[in-house]
Amino acid sequence: MSVYNNIKEEEKNSSNISRYIQQDQCDYYGCENIHQDNCSNIINCQCKDGLERPFLQSPFCLALQCSEHCKPENNKQCLKKSTGELTCACLPGYSKTLNNNCQKCPFGYSGMDCEDQFQLILTIVGTISGVLILSLVIGLVILMSSKNRKKNIEEQNLIENDFQNLQLQQTGFSNPGAEGNLFPRVKTSASRDHQNPYIGQ
Repeated sequence: MSVYNNIKEEEKNSSNISRYIQQDQCDYYGCENIHQDNCSNIINCQCKDGLERPFLQSPFCLALQCSEHCKPENNKQCLKKSTGELTCACLPGYSKTLNNNCQKCPFGYSGMDCEDQFQLILTIVGTISGVLILSLVIGLVILMSSKNRKKNIEEQNLIENDFQNLQLQQTGFSNPGAEGNLFPRVKTSASRDHQNPYIGQ
Protein backbone atom coordinates (compact mmCIF):
# COMPACT_ATOMS: atom_id res chain seq x y z
CA MET A 1 0.00 0.00 0.00
CA SER A 2 1.40 3.41 -1.01
CA VAL A 3 1.62 6.52 1.17
CA TYR A 4 -1.14 8.14 -0.89
CA ASN A 5 -3.48 5.19 -0.30
CA ASN A 6 -2.72 5.21 3.43
CA ILE A 7 -3.55 8.91 3.65
CA LYS A 8 -6.80 8.46 1.70
CA GLU A 9 -7.79 5.57 3.97
CA GLU A 10 -7.03 7.66 7.07
CA GLU A 11 -9.05 10.54 5.62
CA LYS A 12 -12.12 8.31 5.37
CA ASN A 13 -11.81 6.91 8.90
CA SER A 14 -10.67 10.01 10.81
CA SER A 15 -12.73 13.04 11.75
CA ASN A 16 -9.55 15.10 12.29
CA ILE A 17 -8.73 15.21 8.57
CA SER A 18 -11.20 17.26 6.60
CA ARG A 19 -9.69 16.79 3.15
CA TYR A 20 -6.52 15.73 1.41
CA ILE A 21 -5.43 17.10 -1.95
CA GLN A 22 -2.46 15.53 -3.65
CA GLN A 23 0.05 18.05 -4.95
CA ASP A 24 2.71 17.37 -7.51
CA GLN A 25 6.13 17.30 -5.86
CA CYS A 26 7.66 19.42 -8.60
CA ASP A 27 5.00 22.12 -8.14
CA TYR A 28 5.47 22.00 -4.38
CA TYR A 29 9.20 22.68 -4.63
CA GLY A 30 8.92 24.98 -7.66
CA CYS A 31 10.93 22.68 -9.95
CA GLU A 32 10.59 21.70 -13.59
CA ASN A 33 9.79 18.02 -14.19
CA ILE A 34 12.39 17.68 -16.92
CA HIS A 35 13.42 14.06 -16.30
CA GLN A 36 9.84 12.86 -15.70
CA ASP A 37 10.94 11.50 -12.33
CA ASN A 38 8.53 13.64 -10.29
CA CYS A 39 11.53 15.69 -9.10
CA SER A 40 12.86 12.88 -6.94
CA ASN A 41 16.25 14.60 -6.68
CA ILE A 42 15.07 17.89 -5.23
CA ILE A 43 18.48 19.47 -4.71
CA ASN A 44 19.44 19.02 -8.34
CA CYS A 45 16.11 19.87 -9.95
CA GLN A 46 15.88 22.87 -12.26
CA CYS A 47 13.84 25.81 -10.95
CA LYS A 48 10.86 27.09 -12.92
CA ASP A 49 11.12 30.42 -14.78
CA GLY A 50 11.16 33.38 -12.39
CA LEU A 51 12.11 31.21 -9.41
CA GLU A 52 15.52 30.71 -7.79
CA ARG A 53 16.99 28.98 -4.79
CA PRO A 54 17.65 31.44 -1.93
CA PHE A 55 20.78 29.41 -1.16
CA LEU A 56 22.36 26.34 -2.78
CA GLN A 57 21.16 23.72 -0.30
CA SER A 58 17.55 24.96 -0.36
CA PRO A 59 15.10 22.38 -1.73
CA PHE A 60 12.66 25.15 -2.65
CA CYS A 61 12.78 27.38 -5.71
CA LEU A 62 11.33 30.75 -4.73
CA ALA A 63 10.62 34.07 -6.35
CA LEU A 64 13.56 36.25 -5.29
CA GLN A 65 12.26 39.32 -7.08
CA CYS A 66 8.80 40.79 -7.19
CA SER A 67 7.22 41.73 -10.49
CA GLU A 68 7.86 45.15 -12.02
CA HIS A 69 4.30 46.21 -11.15
CA CYS A 70 4.95 45.66 -7.44
CA LYS A 71 5.97 49.20 -6.46
CA PRO A 72 4.67 52.00 -4.21
CA GLU A 73 3.34 53.97 -7.19
CA ASN A 74 0.79 51.15 -7.62
CA ASN A 75 0.15 51.03 -3.83
CA LYS A 76 2.04 47.71 -3.63
CA GLN A 77 5.11 46.42 -1.82
CA CYS A 78 7.33 43.35 -2.00
CA LEU A 79 7.33 41.25 1.20
CA LYS A 80 9.48 38.29 2.17
CA LYS A 81 7.70 35.37 3.82
CA SER A 82 9.24 33.25 6.57
CA THR A 83 10.09 30.61 3.95
CA GLY A 84 12.15 33.18 2.06
CA GLU A 85 9.62 33.50 -0.74
CA LEU A 86 8.83 37.01 -1.96
CA THR A 87 5.26 38.04 -2.46
CA CYS A 88 3.64 41.24 -3.70
CA ALA A 89 1.17 42.72 -1.22
CA CYS A 90 -0.76 45.96 -0.91
CA LEU A 91 0.67 48.77 1.18
CA PRO A 92 -0.84 49.31 4.66
CA GLY A 93 -4.10 51.20 4.26
CA TYR A 94 -4.92 49.44 0.97
CA SER A 95 -6.66 46.19 0.09
CA LYS A 96 -6.50 43.95 -2.97
CA THR A 97 -9.41 44.10 -5.43
CA LEU A 98 -10.73 41.30 -7.64
CA ASN A 99 -8.60 42.46 -10.59
CA ASN A 100 -5.43 42.32 -8.41
CA ASN A 101 -5.14 46.10 -7.91
CA CYS A 102 -4.81 47.83 -4.54
CA GLN A 103 -7.46 50.34 -3.48
CA LYS A 104 -7.64 52.59 -0.42
CA CYS A 105 -9.36 51.14 2.64
CA PRO A 106 -12.92 52.27 3.36
CA PHE A 107 -13.47 54.84 6.12
CA GLY A 108 -12.58 53.54 9.58
CA TYR A 109 -10.35 50.70 8.38
CA SER A 110 -6.56 50.65 8.13
CA GLY A 111 -3.53 48.34 8.33
CA MET A 112 -2.57 45.41 6.14
CA ASP A 113 -5.49 44.36 3.93
CA CYS A 114 -7.75 46.80 5.85
CA GLU A 115 -8.06 44.39 8.79
CA ASP A 116 -7.56 47.02 11.53
CA GLN A 117 -10.89 48.53 12.64
CA PHE A 118 -9.41 50.80 15.32
CA GLN A 119 -10.37 54.04 13.54
CA LEU A 120 -13.95 52.86 13.01
CA ILE A 121 -14.33 51.85 16.67
CA LEU A 122 -12.76 55.13 17.80
CA THR A 123 -15.11 57.13 15.56
CA ILE A 124 -18.21 55.32 16.86
CA VAL A 125 -17.18 55.62 20.53
CA GLY A 126 -16.23 59.29 20.06
CA THR A 127 -19.55 60.11 18.39
CA ILE A 128 -21.60 58.38 21.10
CA SER A 129 -19.55 60.08 23.84
CA GLY A 130 -20.00 63.48 22.18
CA VAL A 131 -23.78 63.02 21.91
CA LEU A 132 -24.01 61.95 25.57
CA ILE A 133 -21.93 64.91 26.79
CA LEU A 134 -23.95 67.36 24.67
CA SER A 135 -27.22 65.88 26.01
CA LEU A 136 -25.98 66.23 29.60
CA VAL A 137 -24.96 69.87 29.05
CA ILE A 138 -28.32 70.74 27.45
CA GLY A 139 -30.19 68.97 30.26
CA LEU A 140 -28.15 70.83 32.89
CA VAL A 141 -28.83 74.20 31.23
CA ILE A 142 -32.59 73.49 31.06
CA LEU A 143 -32.63 72.33 34.69
CA MET A 144 -30.78 75.42 35.94
CA SER A 145 -32.96 77.82 33.94
CA SER A 146 -36.18 76.22 35.25
CA LYS A 147 -34.87 76.44 38.84
CA ASN A 148 -33.96 80.12 38.34
CA ARG A 149 -37.40 80.84 36.88
CA LYS A 150 -39.14 79.22 39.87
CA LYS A 151 -36.86 81.11 42.27
CA ASN A 152 -37.58 84.45 40.55
CA ILE A 153 -41.36 83.82 40.69
CA GLU A 154 -41.14 82.97 44.40
CA GLU A 155 -39.08 86.10 45.11
CA GLN A 156 -41.53 88.26 43.15
CA ASN A 157 -44.48 86.83 45.10
CA LEU A 158 -42.71 87.46 48.41
CA ILE A 159 -41.89 91.06 47.46
CA GLU A 160 -45.46 91.76 46.34
CA ASN A 161 -46.86 90.24 49.55
CA ASP A 162 -44.45 92.30 51.65
CA PHE A 163 -45.51 95.53 49.92
CA GLN A 164 -49.19 94.71 50.34
CA ASN A 165 -48.78 93.96 54.06
CA LEU A 166 -46.44 96.87 54.72
CA GLN A 167 -47.94 99.41 57.13
CA LEU A 168 -46.31 102.56 58.30
CA GLN A 169 -45.66 102.44 61.98
CA GLN A 170 -45.45 105.47 64.26
CA THR A 171 -42.01 106.45 65.29
CA GLY A 172 -42.89 107.09 68.93
CA PHE A 173 -42.61 110.92 68.72
CA SER A 174 -45.71 112.88 69.65
CA ASN A 175 -45.39 116.46 68.52
CA PRO A 176 -48.63 118.14 67.62
CA GLY A 177 -46.71 121.04 66.16
CA ALA A 178 -45.14 118.86 63.53
CA GLU A 179 -48.49 118.45 61.73
CA GLY A 180 -47.53 115.18 60.21
CA ASN A 181 -44.08 116.39 59.18
CA LEU A 182 -41.04 114.51 60.11
CA PHE A 183 -39.40 117.53 61.71
CA PRO A 184 -41.34 119.84 64.11
CA ARG A 185 -41.66 123.54 63.31
CA VAL A 186 -40.32 126.12 65.69
CA LYS A 187 -42.74 128.99 66.45
CA THR A 188 -41.55 132.25 67.90
CA SER A 189 -43.65 134.79 69.83
CA ALA A 190 -42.98 137.82 72.04
CA SER A 191 -42.36 136.93 75.61
CA ARG A 192 -44.79 138.24 78.20
CA ASP A 193 -42.26 138.20 80.92
CA HIS A 194 -39.31 140.49 80.82
CA GLN A 195 -36.15 138.77 80.34
CA ASN A 196 -34.09 141.54 81.85
CA PRO A 197 -35.05 142.10 85.49
CA TYR A 198 -33.79 145.75 85.47
CA ILE A 199 -36.17 146.97 82.78
CA GLY A 200 -39.15 147.34 85.04
CA GLN A 201 -37.39 149.47 87.66
